[in-house]
Amino acid sequence: MRVRVGCEFVQRAENRVPAIVQVEPRPDTVTKLARSSLDNQPPAPSATYFDGFGNLCRRLTFPAGPSTLRYDALVDIPPVEDPVDLTAEEIPAEQLPSETLLFTLPSRFCPSDELGTVAFELFAGVKPGWSRVQAICDWVHDAVAFGYGTSGPTTTASHVFESRKGVCRDFAHLMVTFCRARIGRGRDALSTSQ
Repeated sequence: MRVRVGCEFVQRAENRVPAIVQVEPRPDTVTKLARSSLDNQPPAPSATYFDGFGNLCRRLTFPAGPSTLRYDALVDIPPVEDPVDLTAEEIPAEQLPSETLLFTLPSRFCPSDELGTVAFELFAGVKPGWSRVQAICDWVHDAVAFGYGTSGPTTTASHVFESRKGVCRDFAHLMVTFCRARIGRGRDALSTSQ
């Protein structure tokens, strides 16, 4: 299946602003780029690197004044559904491998410490494992409205929960926050499929 993806960032800066943007897909995914383009007006030189998680990052400096960065691509995606494992279990926090604990902590965009009580109230009664994670995804999908311009660079999952509006990344941040919040409350947590 061929899908068109892209984004546009329009900004106005008082001074030159060094930036790192992550808008291009990872090269190690099952997708294949049929075509892609990155355009910055006015033109700005850029360079790419991979961060510690394997994400493709692009460094550039936005000039003072108005500028627009556009990414556009055609992506070939295999016509397969996401895997489902209804038997996936939640692993108690104390049994998680030490190297995974970093991913359970509150972060800038996913302040699970702020939404821990809400997560517990909404999802404590849901069967642990795949069912609970699916319930979190379903709740966010149903409760949050998608809308361009409804969030900005400092929007957190807490803001999205309060406003019930966001863009794609905000949906993901709220889901991750609720999953992490279960861990943060010392209860069973993370869904894994082995």
